[in-house]
Amino acid sequence: MLCRTSAETMYMLLAICLSVVALCLAPPPPETRKHSSERFQPIESNSYENFDMDNYDPGLDNYGDSIDLNHYEDLYYSEPEPEIEVATLAPKHKKTKLSTTQKPQITTLASIATRPAEPDIFGSLTEQDKLKYVDLSSNYLSKIDDDAFHLLPSLQELILSENQLRHLPELPSSLVRLNVQYNQLQSSGIRSESFKDLAHLQFLHLSHNKLDCVPVPLPAGLRSVHLQNNDIQTMHKNTFCDSRDLTFIRRALEDIRLDSNPINLSKFANDYFCLPRLPTGQYI
Repeated sequence: MLCRTSAETMYMLLAICLSVVALCLAPPPPETRKHSSERFQPIESNSYENFDMDNYDPGLDNYGDSIDLNHYEDLYYSEPEPEIEVATLAPKHKKTKLSTTQKPQITTLASIATRPAEPDIFGSLTEQDKLKYVDLSSNYLSKIDDDAFHLLPSLQELILSENQLRHLPELPSSLVRLNVQYNQLQSSGIRSESFKDLAHLQFLHLSHNKLDCVPVPLPAGLRSVHLQNNDIQTMHKNTFCDSRDLTFIRRALEDIRLDSNPINLSKFANDYFCLPRLPTGQYI
């Protein structure tokens, strides 16, 4: 009886051991596999969810579409560059209100005097000192201020032809050539002795104007004077020569144009005896 009982007990223990081994080797239930796969499945980046790999083109045409360059510095640089604020502009996202009690600003002579001086038409003082040539021809100028050229100490050539000028401004003493042809210049528009102090003047062209006499006195170094197509009817006896010095000869002046004027040059023969050449014009 005892032997049978011991055998049954051994069979029962063996059955229990086999059951335990079967449970350990059995596959996990479906739900367990599902959680396990979700636990170890890699997480995809949000930036690639809508990425179309079939239509992807690695060329440069779509480079700006795939990469946002507007926020490139914000993403890769920890310290953003300082923003520049302009004082005359209102900050963004802020509404500015005008004060109803603010008084309007009134411009006075005192406020105008405190403003910085605007640059001259001929540049700064340094540039004016070096300026040698000015051409204002064909600009329909009817008037020039008297002091327009007084700050040009190095000016050598001044071209004012083909305008509507009736008066000549003050001229710098450094002038070598003056061209005022084709204007409305009258003898009354030229100051008395305006050419006397122009010691460097060599070329004086005043043709096609409305002059009724030759401007005097002319500088000694003058080489050419053009006065054709004016209304000159008379000539001063000391226009070209010095009546008190019969030995004086004006050797430099070799080009005098007085043609197309109503003057008869034969009546003023004693007024140009000092010239190396006779003036061009009417002698009958």
